[in-house]
Amino acid sequence: MSALHRSPWATLLLPLALIGSAAASCASTGAHDPDAFPGDDGGAGPEGSFVPPPLQGLQSLVIAPAQASLALAYGGATPATQQLTATGTFADGSQRDVTSQVLWSLDPPNLATITAGAFSSQAAGRFGITASSGGVASNPATVMVKLTGSVNVGNVDTTKLDGAPGPGAPAILYPIDGALFPFQLGDLAFQVVPSAAGQSIGRIAFEGDAIDLRVYAPCTPIAKATQASACSLAIPPGLERDLAGVSAAPSLSERVRLAAADGSSLAESAAIDARWAPTSLTGTIYYWSTPPAGNNGASEIVRMDLSSPGKLPEVYMTNLDVAAYAPPLSGGWACIGCHAVSPDGTMLAITIGGASVQPDGSGSLFALVDVASRKPVATRVADASGQLLTGGFATFTTFSADGTSMVQELQGKLYARSATAALSSQGPLFASMTESITQPSWSFMGDRLAFASWVPTLSTPHAYDSKDLNGNETPGSQIWIAAASGASLGTPALAVPRVGGATEYYPAFTDDSRYVVFDESSCAGPPTPGADGYGASPCDGYDDPSARLRMVPAAGGAVLELDAASGRTSGWPTAGTFASSWPRLMPSHTTVTIAGRSKTLYWVAFSSRRPYGATLAGSTDGTTPPQIWFAAIAVDPGGAASGDPSFAPVWLPQQNSATPEVLADGGTSQTLGGDGTPTGNHVPQWVAKYVPYQPVNQ
Repeated sequence: MSALHRSPWATLLLPLALIGSAAASCASTGAHDPDAFPGDDGGAGPEGSFVPPPLQGLQSLVIAPAQASLALAYGGATPATQQLTATGTFADGSQRDVTSQVLWSLDPPNLATITAGAFSSQAAGRFGITASSGGVASNPATVMVKLTGSVNVGNVDTTKLDGAPGPGAPAILYPIDGALFPFQLGDLAFQVVPSAAGQSIGRIAFEGDAIDLRVYAPCTPIAKATQASACSLAIPPGLERDLAGVSAAPSLSERVRLAAADGSSLAESAAIDARWAPTSLTGTIYYWSTPPAGNNGASEIVRMDLSSPGKLPEVYMTNLDVAAYAPPLSGGWACIGCHAVSPDGTMLAITIGGASVQPDGSGSLFALVDVASRKPVATRVADASGQLLTGGFATFTTFSADGTSMVQELQGKLYARSATAALSSQGPLFASMTESITQPSWSFMGDRLAFASWVPTLSTPHAYDSKDLNGNETPGSQIWIAAASGASLGTPALAVPRVGGATEYYPAFTDDSRYVVFDESSCAGPPTPGADGYGASPCDGYDDPSARLRMVPAAGGAVLELDAASGRTSGWPTAGTFASSWPRLMPSHTTVTIAGRSKTLYWVAFSSRRPYGATLAGSTDGTTPPQIWFAAIAVDPGGAASGDPSFAPVWLPQQNSATPEVLADGGTSQTLGGDGTPTGNHVPQWVAKYVPYQPVNQ
């Protein structure tokens, strides 16, 4: 296996989930919803609210047994139990049993109970148990609760799948090996390509330190599959909580068996290692969606409320809606893209008509929209005479942490503007810089501003592209970071210097301002297909097939490759990527336990052309529509990150089934999706809050 394709689970273990069994709610020391994770801090939870008085003269504590393995039957009502004892050593050298006199704690909390050393759990996983008294604490003991048994989805004859497999091997296309799924994202199915005709029933074997479970299910044909005979095996939704728990253990693998209904053609796949996190995605994702084929100006901004699992994404705004903002846009010709949303989700900035100045003199027109009312706060579309504004106003926008200010880019210059009707302006910013500047990104905390700079050559087929999108082949762009305090910006420092034959662009901060995730494209990579040459240059920083994700500490340091997330392989740059572009980070992070150590977990959203199993085709040459994907990044809370901290990504479910907005007259506005046909989904923007809105014309 290529080093670029290694599974992150070779060195990292998934955080232990705060879960309940699918069969029964877990007991706890307090009220607990078995369908929810009570917290993500991974700290120890004491038993009850009573703290025993400190034991005088206590020097040390030891728990026995130090390790225990228990079995938990799937679907059973009997919990897994273990009696532990605590032995104290005192200043006079004596030792005695203090099991009933110390405070017992569980990591993770609220999954199980432990009272006077009596451990009981109806949740599978790896538990750390500590005894303490005063300032003296034991080393953690480990109890591994292993989930065993089987579940049958659809009355499959299990005897047809439990024999010795024959030749051939079905291929698991999804989940991707090494993937980490957010909790309750959905899409609980394995997509498989059979190894023989007629294979219609299947078995998923989950095996590892904390699980030995078989899931039997029909292999349902995938409609319009990209590979012949591909089918999917569903996982019971209630199993996800258990999978999140057992994912914390050192080992976990999944294998799929397929057979014909009569048991013939039995074959087994190679193993993969996919896991489930105990934490859900939060906030709201906005993304730009374009037609399935071609681009005639039609586009829409779609959003998905991640705090409501299973809720369909909704069309928030279309180019026809924006046409109503000013008479010169009648007919809805102008696409809407390069959008940005304030961190609290209340304000939307949209670029109208594409980047920079179009040949007809328009483009980079602008509207600032109140999300709740969907009405413009300010527009810069027409001049005083009602004619289209020539010269543009803003292409890229980023909001301050409080949403009251913006930094905007136009034709290689940055401007500071108020997020008000006045759009009061200052700039150009960083006027002493001799290079053109683009793609500003203000951190969630408001303490840093990142941007890319480049030396324009105006050599692309459409020269106007070069004014905003660093549309050049050499020397490429580089990334800068400036300190920020309110609206005051410090002197930029070079964070990612340019390198020969590549361009660095699209910076985005983690919510704690600790890291910047960005893109790199290779000038040796394939050009982006397109008849008009828009963004066609191999390293123009628009939508390049060779685009891959990278990460750098915001305070300075070595660049890390996020190859697992990008899907970069040894074929890069000519064939080994999926145009992994436009990274944006979740506006919060969690601290979890991985491999016995504390880890900080970030989630990054980006557009990618990688295949979604056998449901949607992918490409490395830019010929298929991009889709929205998520990937986890896990780093040490302290110290420098190293290696590749990313995981293989997961596809945003239902993103091609956006519901159209409802008009006041009962009709619906234009929608590009709705029937599952893949639209081009780009430019994710991630905000902390979902803000309801009123339908058009209300």
